[in-house]
Amino acid sequence: MTAGEVQGGTERQEQDFLHFGDFGRNGRPADFYRGVLEVDPNICQPILSALNVGSKRRSPAEEDLAADLLLASELSASWRALGYWASSYLPFSRVDLDMNGDGIEEVIYRRGEIWGPYMPHRLFWHRSAPTDESQITFEREKEVLGGIISTGEWESTLRNQVSVLAGFVGLDGVWRRQTIHPPLPEGLELPGGPGGRVSEGGSLYDIAILNGRAFVLKTSARYYGQPRKPEVFVFSSLGPRRHKFECLFRGKFEIRSQRRVLQLRQ
Repeated sequence: MTAGEVQGGTERQEQDFLHFGDFGRNGRPADFYRGVLEVDPNICQPILSALNVGSKRRSPAEEDLAADLLLASELSASWRALGYWASSYLPFSRVDLDMNGDGIEEVIYRRGEIWGPYMPHRLFWHRSAPTDESQITFEREKEVLGGIISTGEWESTLRNQVSVLAGFVGLDGVWRRQTIHPPLPEGLELPGGPGGRVSEGGSLYDIAILNGRAFVLKTSARYYGQPRKPEVFVFSSLGPRRHKFECLFRGKFEIRSQRRVLQLRQ
């Protein structure tokens, strides 16, 4: 039985949703996404094709389950799990690669978060790391985070955090937290709430490698309790807070966290 089909009675009826439990057991079905917007088809089509091969769970870490199922493909970077953050019981992994094409290898950390039923990510962009790193000490954690930036434009954010935000206009009329240049096409809204903020459960991230170039994939972590068709935004990145929109893909099925009875015509 393929995704979106259910049998019963004397008829087969199409459905436009998948239950997350089945999604987790069976993996992402083939041909799950469709292209919505493409800036450069030479980037978007290969990434979409890789996503549409389907995916099964890659990491044994529960915190990475949703990212594996929604974003992982044969183009995914090889994340290396490193245990837990020093100051909190939060899992993290890392990958070493040239993120912005400047010929210098960066170290990208992906830290899991736990917000109620959601398990979003934060990415951190660092210039160097011990090659044999197997755990994060308190001192190393401070280096990775980079300290807090408090300026008029950024208000308060961690220096090395990868922030992919569409921005919003404050009460003073100033456009704040805009990290996508040029801005997103009109009418698009990032996962994670207005402007890409974390008010709706945060985001999941993966990195795809295509012809030696790295691309950030971002989708919502809020699959629990609110049925939705997943949207995957693809960006190229010049730095932690400077990104260029490349593609938007949308799932063909809603992901539902609770089973709903599908009435079949007799």
